[in-house]
Amino acid sequence: MAEPKYGAFESNPARFTDDEAWVCQHDNVWRKMNSAEVAQHAAVMNQADFGTAYPDLPALPTAAFQSAGKSS
Repeated sequence: MAEPKYGAFESNPARFTDDEAWVCQHDNVWRKMNSAEVAQHAAVMNQADFGTAYPDLPALPTAAFQSAGKSS
């Protein structure tokens, strides 16, 4: 799986790949979103700028970016 990109989607912090997207909304909760929509509309940022813009984010859910390439 590709390394998730950093960005801003509708002014909210976002982590996304072509297959999965998570956006931390105003209530400080990460929510899984439509990856195509986020990838198309997010302003991509580098990791340093993302950390500066959003310094106090909660951790991503443990299920985030775990599904691809995993077998049980």
